[in-house]
Amino acid sequence: MRTHLALASCLFAASLASAATGAAAAETVSANTWPERPVKVIVGFAPGGPTDLVARLISQQLSAQTGKNFFVENLSGAGGNVGTVKAAQSPPDGYTILVTGGNITNNPFLFAHPGFDTLKDFDAVTLAAQTPVVLAVNPAVPAKTGPAVEATVGNHTPISFGAMAPAVPLIKNGDLRALAVTGKERSPTLPDIPTMAEAGFPEVEGATWTAVVVPAGTPKDIVAKLHDMIVKSLGAPDVKDKLAAMAYVGIGNSPEQCVAFFKSEMEKWGKVIKDAGLKAE
Repeated sequence: MRTHLALASCLFAASLASAATGAAAAETVSANTWPERPVKVIVGFAPGGPTDLVARLISQQLSAQTGKNFFVENLSGAGGNVGTVKAAQSPPDGYTILVTGGNITNNPFLFAHPGFDTLKDFDAVTLAAQTPVVLAVNPAVPAKTGPAVEATVGNHTPISFGAMAPAVPLIKNGDLRALAVTGKERSPTLPDIPTMAEAGFPEVEGATWTAVVVPAGTPKDIVAKLHDMIVKSLGAPDVKDKLAAMAYVGIGNSPEQCVAFFKSEMEKWGKVIKDAGLKAE
Protein backbone atom coordinates (compact mmCIF):
# COMPACT_ATOMS: atom_id res chain seq x y z
CA MET A 1 0.00 0.00 0.00
CA ARG A 2 2.79 2.37 0.94
CA THR A 3 4.54 1.52 -2.33
CA HIS A 4 1.40 2.41 -4.31
CA LEU A 5 1.03 5.68 -2.42
CA ALA A 6 4.66 6.55 -3.04
CA LEU A 7 4.34 5.76 -6.74
CA ALA A 8 1.15 7.78 -6.97
CA SER A 9 2.85 10.70 -5.28
CA CYS A 10 5.80 10.50 -7.65
CA LEU A 11 3.48 10.27 -10.65
CA PHE A 12 1.49 13.29 -9.41
CA ALA A 13 4.64 15.29 -8.84
CA ALA A 14 5.97 14.33 -12.25
CA SER A 15 2.74 15.35 -13.91
CA LEU A 16 2.86 18.73 -12.17
CA ALA A 17 6.46 19.24 -13.24
CA SER A 18 5.60 18.27 -16.79
CA ALA A 19 2.63 20.62 -16.85
CA ALA A 20 4.72 23.45 -15.44
CA THR A 21 7.46 22.84 -18.00
CA GLY A 22 4.91 22.74 -20.79
CA ALA A 23 3.27 25.95 -19.60
CA ALA A 24 6.64 27.70 -19.39
CA ALA A 25 7.52 26.53 -22.89
CA ALA A 26 4.15 27.67 -24.22
CA GLU A 27 4.67 31.09 -22.61
CA THR A 28 8.13 31.39 -24.14
CA VAL A 29 6.91 30.40 -27.59
CA SER A 30 3.91 32.73 -27.40
CA ALA A 31 6.13 35.62 -26.34
CA ASN A 32 8.68 34.95 -29.07
CA THR A 33 6.10 34.72 -31.84
CA TRP A 34 3.47 37.15 -30.55
CA PRO A 35 1.51 38.56 -32.22
CA GLU A 36 0.59 35.96 -34.80
CA ARG A 37 -2.87 37.42 -35.50
CA PRO A 38 -4.78 40.69 -35.03
CA VAL A 39 -4.91 42.18 -31.53
CA LYS A 40 -8.06 43.77 -30.13
CA VAL A 41 -7.59 47.12 -28.38
CA ILE A 42 -10.66 47.86 -26.24
CA VAL A 43 -11.63 51.43 -25.38
CA GLY A 44 -14.52 51.91 -22.96
CA PHE A 45 -15.61 55.19 -24.54
CA ALA A 46 -17.02 56.43 -27.83
CA PRO A 47 -14.74 57.31 -30.75
CA GLY A 48 -13.23 60.79 -30.79
CA GLY A 49 -12.51 61.26 -27.10
CA PRO A 50 -8.98 61.56 -25.66
CA THR A 51 -8.77 57.91 -24.55
CA ASP A 52 -9.85 56.76 -27.99
CA LEU A 53 -7.43 59.09 -29.77
CA VAL A 54 -4.46 57.95 -27.68
CA ALA A 55 -5.48 54.32 -28.24
CA ARG A 56 -5.56 54.83 -32.00
CA LEU A 57 -2.18 56.58 -32.02
CA ILE A 58 -0.60 53.68 -30.14
CA SER A 59 -2.44 51.03 -32.19
CA GLN A 60 -1.19 52.51 -35.47
CA GLN A 61 2.37 52.37 -34.19
CA LEU A 62 2.05 48.80 -32.91
CA SER A 63 0.57 47.68 -36.23
CA ALA A 64 3.50 49.26 -38.06
CA GLN A 65 6.06 47.66 -35.73
CA THR A 66 4.63 44.13 -35.87
CA GLY A 67 2.97 43.91 -39.27
CA LYS A 68 -0.18 42.69 -37.50
CA ASN A 69 -3.40 44.64 -37.10
CA PHE A 70 -4.01 46.24 -33.70
CA PHE A 71 -7.63 47.33 -34.07
CA VAL A 72 -9.64 49.53 -31.72
CA GLU A 73 -13.03 48.34 -30.52
CA ASN A 74 -15.11 50.98 -28.76
CA LEU A 75 -17.37 49.50 -26.07
CA SER A 76 -18.85 52.51 -24.32
CA GLY A 77 -21.31 52.59 -21.44
CA ALA A 78 -21.53 52.90 -17.65
CA GLY A 79 -18.64 55.35 -17.44
CA GLY A 80 -16.25 52.97 -19.14
CA ASN A 81 -17.33 49.88 -17.19
CA VAL A 82 -18.74 47.99 -20.19
CA GLY A 83 -15.43 47.92 -22.03
CA THR A 84 -13.41 47.38 -18.86
CA VAL A 85 -15.48 44.34 -17.86
CA LYS A 86 -15.21 42.90 -21.37
CA ALA A 87 -11.43 43.22 -21.23
CA ALA A 88 -11.27 41.69 -17.74
CA GLN A 89 -13.22 38.65 -18.97
CA SER A 90 -11.07 38.15 -22.07
CA PRO A 91 -8.46 35.37 -22.31
CA PRO A 92 -5.05 36.46 -20.97
CA ASP A 93 -3.28 35.52 -24.18
CA GLY A 94 -1.96 38.86 -25.37
CA TYR A 95 -4.69 39.35 -27.96
CA THR A 96 -6.82 41.71 -25.88
CA ILE A 97 -5.54 45.07 -24.64
CA LEU A 98 -7.45 47.72 -22.70
CA VAL A 99 -6.64 51.41 -23.12
CA THR A 100 -8.22 53.20 -20.19
CA GLY A 101 -8.41 56.43 -18.28
CA GLY A 102 -9.06 57.27 -14.64
CA ASN A 103 -12.30 55.26 -14.76
CA ILE A 104 -10.32 52.11 -13.99
CA THR A 105 -9.23 53.55 -10.63
CA ASN A 106 -12.22 55.77 -9.82
CA ASN A 107 -15.19 53.61 -10.81
CA PRO A 108 -14.74 51.01 -8.07
CA PHE A 109 -15.55 53.85 -5.66
CA LEU A 110 -18.28 55.48 -7.75
CA PHE A 111 -20.23 52.32 -8.65
CA ALA A 112 -21.61 49.81 -6.16
CA HIS A 113 -20.91 46.98 -8.62
CA PRO A 114 -18.47 48.07 -11.34
CA GLY A 115 -17.93 44.46 -12.43
CA PHE A 116 -14.14 44.43 -12.15
CA ASP A 117 -11.31 44.64 -9.64
CA THR A 118 -8.63 47.04 -10.83
CA LEU A 119 -5.67 45.31 -9.22
CA LYS A 120 -6.82 41.69 -9.44
CA ASP A 121 -8.34 41.57 -12.91
CA PHE A 122 -5.61 43.40 -14.81
CA ASP A 123 -1.86 43.44 -15.28
CA ALA A 124 -0.53 46.93 -15.88
CA VAL A 125 1.59 47.60 -18.96
CA THR A 126 2.29 51.34 -18.78
CA LEU A 127 0.95 54.79 -18.08
CA ALA A 128 1.03 55.99 -21.67
CA ALA A 129 0.24 59.69 -21.50
CA GLN A 130 -1.21 62.39 -19.32
CA THR A 131 -2.29 66.02 -19.29
CA PRO A 132 -2.97 68.32 -16.35
CA VAL A 133 -6.32 69.90 -15.60
CA VAL A 134 -6.43 73.64 -16.16
CA LEU A 135 -8.11 76.23 -13.93
CA ALA A 136 -9.51 79.06 -16.06
CA VAL A 137 -11.97 81.95 -15.91
CA ASN A 138 -13.85 84.11 -18.36
CA PRO A 139 -11.55 86.95 -19.48
CA ALA A 140 -14.12 89.46 -18.21
CA VAL A 141 -13.40 88.27 -14.68
CA PRO A 142 -10.66 90.48 -13.17
CA ALA A 143 -8.55 87.53 -12.08
CA LYS A 144 -4.95 86.88 -12.96
CA THR A 145 -3.28 84.42 -10.59
CA GLY A 146 -2.18 83.97 -6.98
CA PRO A 147 -5.02 85.58 -4.96
CA ALA A 148 -7.30 84.91 -7.91
CA VAL A 149 -6.70 81.20 -7.53
CA GLU A 150 -7.59 81.49 -3.87
CA ALA A 151 -10.79 83.30 -4.81
CA THR A 152 -11.77 80.67 -7.34
CA VAL A 153 -10.95 77.81 -5.00
CA GLY A 154 -13.02 79.59 -2.35
CA ASN A 155 -15.97 79.55 -4.77
CA HIS A 156 -16.03 83.35 -5.11
CA THR A 157 -15.33 83.44 -8.84
CA PRO A 158 -17.01 81.54 -11.71
CA ILE A 159 -14.44 79.05 -12.95
CA SER A 160 -13.70 76.36 -15.47
CA PHE A 161 -11.79 73.43 -14.01
CA GLY A 162 -11.41 70.98 -16.84
CA ALA A 163 -9.33 69.02 -19.33
CA MET A 164 -6.60 70.81 -21.25
CA ALA A 165 -7.51 69.64 -24.75
CA PRO A 166 -10.81 71.55 -25.13
CA ALA A 167 -9.62 74.49 -23.03
CA VAL A 168 -6.35 75.29 -24.81
CA PRO A 169 -7.89 76.66 -28.04
CA LEU A 170 -10.24 78.84 -25.98
CA ILE A 171 -7.32 80.08 -23.88
CA LYS A 172 -5.15 80.84 -26.89
CA ASN A 173 -7.86 82.79 -28.69
CA GLY A 174 -8.80 84.74 -25.57
CA ASP A 175 -12.16 83.18 -24.73
CA LEU A 176 -10.76 81.87 -21.42
CA ARG A 177 -7.96 83.03 -19.15
CA ALA A 178 -5.88 80.27 -17.62
CA LEU A 179 -4.89 80.75 -13.98
CA ALA A 180 -3.08 77.51 -13.12
CA VAL A 181 -2.57 73.86 -14.08
CA THR A 182 -2.72 70.88 -11.75
CA GLY A 183 0.43 69.07 -12.88
CA LYS A 184 3.62 68.73 -10.87
CA GLU A 185 5.34 70.82 -13.53
CA ARG A 186 4.18 73.50 -15.93
CA SER A 187 2.54 72.24 -19.10
CA PRO A 188 4.63 72.52 -22.29
CA THR A 189 1.40 73.57 -24.01
CA LEU A 190 0.90 76.50 -21.62
CA PRO A 191 4.43 77.18 -20.33
CA ASP A 192 3.57 80.62 -18.94
CA ILE A 193 0.79 79.30 -16.70
CA PRO A 194 1.90 78.38 -13.14
CA THR A 195 1.12 75.14 -11.39
CA MET A 196 -1.35 75.08 -8.52
CA ALA A 197 1.62 74.53 -6.22
CA GLU A 198 3.25 77.70 -7.51
CA ALA A 199 -0.04 79.51 -6.94
CA GLY A 200 -0.03 78.40 -3.30
CA PHE A 201 -2.05 75.17 -3.42
CA PRO A 202 0.41 72.25 -3.48
CA GLU A 203 -2.30 69.81 -2.36
CA VAL A 204 -4.27 70.39 -5.57
CA GLU A 205 -2.55 68.04 -7.99
CA GLY A 206 -4.02 65.73 -10.59
CA ALA A 207 -4.13 64.85 -14.25
CA THR A 208 -6.20 63.31 -16.99
CA TRP A 209 -4.31 60.21 -18.03
CA THR A 210 -4.37 57.18 -20.32
CA ALA A 211 -2.95 53.80 -19.38
CA VAL A 212 -2.60 50.41 -21.05
CA VAL A 213 -3.47 47.17 -19.24
CA VAL A 214 -4.07 43.53 -20.18
CA PRO A 215 -6.15 40.77 -18.57
CA ALA A 216 -4.50 39.36 -15.44
CA GLY A 217 -2.31 36.37 -16.16
CA THR A 218 -1.10 37.52 -19.57
CA PRO A 219 2.41 36.04 -20.02
CA LYS A 220 4.97 38.39 -18.53
CA ASP A 221 7.18 38.19 -21.61
CA ILE A 222 4.30 39.44 -23.75
CA VAL A 223 3.63 42.25 -21.27
CA ALA A 224 7.32 43.21 -21.42
CA LYS A 225 7.35 43.09 -25.22
CA LEU A 226 4.16 45.16 -25.46
CA HIS A 227 5.57 47.68 -22.97
CA ASP A 228 8.76 48.13 -24.97
CA MET A 229 6.83 48.61 -28.22
CA ILE A 230 4.56 51.23 -26.64
CA VAL A 231 7.54 53.13 -25.22
CA LYS A 232 9.09 53.09 -28.70
CA SER A 233 5.79 54.35 -30.13
CA LEU A 234 5.62 57.23 -27.66
CA GLY A 235 9.10 58.29 -28.73
CA ALA A 236 8.13 58.66 -32.39
CA PRO A 237 8.22 62.37 -33.42
CA ASP A 238 4.79 62.27 -35.08
CA VAL A 239 3.24 60.66 -31.99
CA LYS A 240 4.83 63.32 -29.77
CA ASP A 241 3.44 66.03 -32.03
CA LYS A 242 -0.06 64.54 -32.07
CA LEU A 243 -0.07 64.11 -28.30
CA ALA A 244 1.13 67.69 -27.88
CA ALA A 245 -1.72 68.87 -30.08
CA MET A 246 -4.07 67.36 -27.47
CA ALA A 247 -1.97 68.89 -24.65
CA TYR A 248 -0.75 65.42 -23.64
CA VAL A 249 2.80 64.28 -22.93
CA GLY A 250 3.99 60.70 -23.30
CA ILE A 251 5.02 58.87 -20.13
CA GLY A 252 5.79 55.20 -20.83
CA ASN A 253 6.65 54.11 -17.28
CA SER A 254 7.26 50.50 -16.24
CA PRO A 255 4.49 48.01 -15.35
CA GLU A 256 5.57 48.21 -11.71
CA GLN A 257 5.45 52.00 -11.72
CA CYS A 258 2.06 51.89 -13.41
CA VAL A 259 0.66 49.62 -10.66
CA ALA A 260 2.05 51.95 -8.01
CA PHE A 261 0.42 54.87 -9.81
CA PHE A 262 -2.94 53.05 -9.86
CA LYS A 263 -2.68 52.40 -6.13
CA SER A 264 -1.85 56.03 -5.35
CA GLU A 265 -4.75 57.25 -7.52
CA MET A 266 -7.15 54.86 -5.79
CA GLU A 267 -5.96 55.95 -2.37
CA LYS A 268 -6.20 59.66 -3.20
CA TRP A 269 -9.41 59.82 -5.22
CA GLY A 270 -11.12 56.98 -3.38
CA LYS A 271 -10.97 59.08 -0.22
CA VAL A 272 -12.22 62.18 -2.06
CA ILE A 273 -15.13 60.25 -3.56
CA LYS A 274 -16.07 58.66 -0.25
CA ASP A 275 -15.77 61.88 1.74
CA ALA A 276 -17.89 63.74 -0.79
CA GLY A 277 -20.44 60.93 -0.94
CA LEU A 278 -20.21 60.77 -4.72
CA LYS A 279 -22.06 57.97 -6.50
CA ALA A 280 -22.60 57.29 -10.20
CA GLU A 281 -26.21 57.32 -11.30
